[in-house]
Amino acid sequence: MKLLSITYDSAIDSSVMRLLDDLNVKGYTKTFDAHGLGQSGLKVNTPVWPGTNHQILIGGDEAFLREVAENVRSLQGEFKLLPGIYMLMLDAVEL
Repeated sequence: MKLLSITYDSAIDSSVMRLLDDLNVKGYTKTFDAHGLGQSGLKVNTPVWPGTNHQILIGGDEAFLREVAENVRSLQGEFKLLPGIYMLMLDAVEL
């Protein structure tokens, strides 16, 4: 089993959620309003450093999770200004 972690700019949340629905993702865990520093800069939800990130964790088989990741990357390219998206795929053991 694998675990896909997708951390993304909260401004594109509705697009990401629509994509996951279109891909028939059956389950996930989502955290809201994470602060962080990445290629898109600092996001700490202040006037000086606006914005936050959301994170979604999806467990499943590697082939399906790679399909999800490829579609998320394609979604990123649809925006004029590329939103920050960071993805990791990890080995997972269900307990």
